[in-house]
Amino acid sequence: MRKPEEIKLQVAELLKHVKGVDVENLFRFSSALNELHTVIEDNEHLKGYVFGLLEGDHSGIRAGKWTIVATDKKLHFLQKSLISSLHHFEMPLGSVVSIQGRLGWFFGEIEIKSASGSLQIIQIGKKDYQFFLETTGEFVHKEKG
Repeated sequence: MRKPEEIKLQVAELLKHVKGVDVENLFRFSSALNELHTVIEDNEHLKGYVFGLLEGDHSGIRAGKWTIVATDKKLHFLQKSLISSLHHFEMPLGSVVSIQGRLGWFFGEIEIKSASGSLQIIQIGKKDYQFFLETTGEFVHKEKG
């Protein structure tokens, strides 16, 4: 299992070229990121993250904000609030067929298609949208919204 400090260092490294994002504030904002060290494997490396509402064909989806983390091996879907425990499911990158994005005036949407169905991440901030799509570039098909 990874240490929380290792995860923070990886996130800081990812964000070194992104202006206006403070890693400490990011971890205060997302309680799910604070739990990432409990689900990520030692041989996985962080590539990106995004926050949004999740809809789709998966039985583990609950209402509320989700944190989706891309690693070099999997997509991790995490949800944790102040009053609930961590909810987590993952999708191996090998099962991802495509990731399509659409950017509107204020928010972006991302659809992840896999062999088992599709998931939509909605109400994504523009910075997070662009950051996440850059990290999952090999699967991405962008649409103008």
